[in-house]
Amino acid sequence: MGEKLRQVRETTSDAVQIVSMLSRQDVKDALTTIKETTDNARAMMAYLKDPELQKNIQEMKAAAEAAQDAATKMAATVSELKESGVLQEIVDATRSTRRFIEITGEVQKNQELLSSLKETFDAVRDLAGELKLAAASSRRSGVIADLQDTAENVSKTYKTLRK
Repeated sequence: MGEKLRQVRETTSDAVQIVSMLSRQDVKDALTTIKETTDNARAMMAYLKDPELQKNIQEMKAAAEAAQDAATKMAATVSELKESGVLQEIVDATRSTRRFIEITGEVQKNQELLSSLKETFDAVRDLAGELKLAAASSRRSGVIADLQDTAENVSKTYKTLRK
């Protein structure tokens, strides 16, 4: 029985110490801060469950996925253009055009040069045709449509977030 009384006395003494610590201002301030933080966390959790926010998050995810898909398709298109030699033809045509500009004054004197320039312009025209075909192919494969969809999704998301 003496042991039980000693335990009760110690427990009571501990309880008195805890109560006296809780009455200190710094402990009260800490508990108030904890309560405010908890209230803020609850409010944030409730906000994250809001259907409108969930919809916005899903739209942003879809826009990001569409942008990633478009980037992948554009990279593939650029790679195909490089492999097909179209980009090299553009570089060559640009060089030829630059040469044409540099030697315009001499063109009138040299008939051979006129023939060469005609071939250059024919090559540029052919290149333009190939680029049109490549663009048409790109449209058929959906890259341009995917970019347009991505732009629309990003615009909708931005407008929603602005509200």
